[in-house]
Amino acid sequence: MSKSLQRRLQTTVRKSDIRVVTSSKPAVEARRSFRAAQDTGSGDENDICHQRLTTWLGVVENYQEYFQSMVAAELDLATVYARIGDILRVPVQESVLLLPTSSDGVQAVTKRLKGFQQLMVEGHCTISQATKQDALATLKLLHAGVKELKESYSSTIQPMYNELEQCKLSIDRRSRLLMVAIKAADDSASAGKEVVKDPFIINLEVEALLRKRAEIENELYRVATAQQARIREFEPQFVSRLAETVSSFMSVVSEQHKQLRLCAKRDVRAIGKIDEESEWKHFIRSFGDVLAAPQASDGQAQGDDYAYEGKGSEWVQVLRQGVVALREQSQLFRSTWQSKYGVVTTRGYFHVFRSQGDVVRGVPETSVFLPRARIAMVRAGTLQISSGSKFNRCRIVIQDGAASLDNWRLLMESACFRNACPPSSSTDGGGLATPPDSGSEESPTCERRHSSHLMARRSALSKASRRRSLAPHHADSPLGAAATPTARGRPFSADV
Repeated sequence: MSKSLQRRLQTTVRKSDIRVVTSSKPAVEARRSFRAAQDTGSGDENDICHQRLTTWLGVVENYQEYFQSMVAAELDLATVYARIGDILRVPVQESVLLLPTSSDGVQAVTKRLKGFQQLMVEGHCTISQATKQDALATLKLLHAGVKELKESYSSTIQPMYNELEQCKLSIDRRSRLLMVAIKAADDSASAGKEVVKDPFIINLEVEALLRKRAEIENELYRVATAQQARIREFEPQFVSRLAETVSSFMSVVSEQHKQLRLCAKRDVRAIGKIDEESEWKHFIRSFGDVLAAPQASDGQAQGDDYAYEGKGSEWVQVLRQGVVALREQSQLFRSTWQSKYGVVTTRGYFHVFRSQGDVVRGVPETSVFLPRARIAMVRAGTLQISSGSKFNRCRIVIQDGAASLDNWRLLMESACFRNACPPSSSTDGGGLATPPDSGSEESPTCERRHSSHLMARRSALSKASRRRSLAPHHADSPLGAAATPTARGRPFSADV
């Protein structure tokens, strides 16, 4: 929509703003602008019959201007209405989703609206064509008739009027000359003198001019009376045809509006019978199977139902997972014993989660890459994982039963071996050396290294890796009793 049209629609239009003004001038000013003549028989603007014919000519020209404007306006309206009708698209491009135009649906309503719009276009075209062929053609003939009558009246009356005026001037001059001659004869001083012309002769000339004037006036009267009779005979036909022209125009407009009104009544009745649920019922019939399974889902989907690249790879498996009693310590802090959920993966990572439910979200609290860490049994029932640099070392201490801790340690060593980064040192328990900073009141000094035992342990781990006999361990498959801290920090036995 254009900006000008938007501004036009936003402006509030009242009925009083659209009206036909009868006259742009006040009535008093209109009366002053014209004054009717008080005589006739001159054939010019001072002749009342001439003024009347001029008035009729102006009326016809005014009607011609009106109907010419109507022809152009109706044609413009037809063009504009046709362009507006082109906005409606039927059938729509997505017609497969809707009821067809032959059924009682939205597309059928649009089709009726477009047909109603086309009828308005045809109505305006008909009015324009009828006005051009009938009204303007009739007005052209009336204009020619009034103009011919006006020219005939002027050409007949005006020469006789001019001749009469010349005769009156001659009489006036002769009358003045006669008076001069009479005064000269009455003067005693000039009684014996000869005058230029005898008053008798002058008087005869005046009488001859008067007889001529009488003849011209009589002839002018006869001609003027004949012209008035012609005008009187012309006017009823003129008024009748003028009124008939307007009546015919109104009849054409009324007929077009009648057709439009009848069409609107039929469409209103038909649209009123449309079922408001018909479109959705058709939609369900056509695409019920698609709607029943959005994205091919039945609403019972589980995460394990989907396949993806890498699913089932050995590097996404878990060697062991379960609840452990754990605490973390570094150079800056030391936590208390807490119940956590640990996971050892085949890629060599040990992840610590707050609880088992956090595993699904994949957001661990701590993650340690075991091949880069030190794993040691610092004392009975305690396993320590040390990672980080010399200046930023972090230790994770796990407390559990001996059998369970031994299984955790073996699986961690297996993860290190799988990722081609064997542990740096060992104790007698698992071939890993005790970290140099692990000595604390909770971490007693580890036993000395036994080389033969270490070699035997590594050989056993290598054979176990080749056979892939170490299956992922789950919390539901207990390998031993896990020690869980109590409220006072002392562990109690729990199945993992």
